Amino acid sequence: MKIIPKTKGEYFVRNNKIPALSGKRPERSVIIGFDSLEIARQCFYSSEYETIQHLRKNSATSEALFMENE
Repeated sequence: MKIIPKTKGEYFVRNNKIPALSGKRPERSVIIGFDSLEIARQCFYSSEYETIQHLRKNSATSEALFMENE
């Protein structure tokens, strides 16, 4: 996916090696870091991402979250 590097985002985690400590583990996790919450929002709400987000929505049960490191 070229959208993430275009906004200088970085994949921190992309795998399915997730041991459950409690509750049900997800099948796969992806964590992407950005320089700011605003840049993350720009990427997620970009017209470029809008054209492909159906691929994620139609192929997996997923959640997208924004988190800020304080």
